[in-house]
Amino acid sequence: MNNLIISVTFRPNFGPHAHVEVFSHNIQDSMNVIQHENKPRVFKADMNIDLLKYDNNTKNNEYFDAVSSCYYLPVIIKSTRL
Repeated sequence: MNNLIISVTFRPNFGPHAHVEVFSHNIQDSMNVIQHENKPRVFKADMNIDLLKYDNNTKNNEYFDAVSSCYYLPVIIKSTRL
């Protein structure tokens, strides 16, 4: 049986850990380490970043680019709040 790596993370909307730039950098570093493990991976995140504003927000763009550069893509692509 293969081992499975599951990564779960949360980015708050406020406080010292809320900066999208820092979050994006830390996520990419973690993903790069995990990527070298030759195991199936699942990445779950409540990142509080509006990916629908990808084209209009540089910080959101940087987060998406960091995640997609490690071959991850979002599953939820529509807003979960109205």
